[in-house]
Amino acid sequence: MPDWLTYVLSAWVACELAALVGLRGARRYVGVAAVGSVLPDLVKAFFLLKTYGHIDLVAFSVPLATPLGAILVAGLASSFFDSSELRSVFAYMAIGVVIHLAWDFTLHPYGGGELMLFPLSFEQSSLGWIWSDSVLPLTIIGIPAAMLLSIRLAHARLPGPRRHGHRGL
Repeated sequence: MPDWLTYVLSAWVACELAALVGLRGARRYVGVAAVGSVLPDLVKAFFLLKTYGHIDLVAFSVPLATPLGAILVAGLASSFFDSSELRSVFAYMAIGVVIHLAWDFTLHPYGGGELMLFPLSFEQSSLGWIWSDSVLPLTIIGIPAAMLLSIRLAHARLPGPRRHGHRGL
């Protein structure tokens, strides 16, 4: 599965849908949601460190790919933003994390699946619907993304009065 493209596109779709239903400022946090959607893959940086730096910290990084670990990292990352933005940044980053974990949960388990209940349980689970090299998730999210983009572009071209600083929907 083209992982990061699927995750980032899913985060964009979630923010566009939030803006479409009237959530003010949802488009402002697309980048934050996109960062949250790739955050659980921070584990892959530790694999690179092991491969190229010969420093094996992979066992310590595994909890970062769990729901609890990824939410904790999102909370830590959101603390670097302005305190007035903290709740919104954390909420959108958490939405990105949930999107990532939802897509990963649908994958066929190569390594046994996801540790969804960690640290309460070390049982790995997965739905096993999609192989990790499949482009099906990208196709699934690509269809609503294309529809939302066409709606946004069509709305931007409509004639009529516009408020100063108003961009699109």
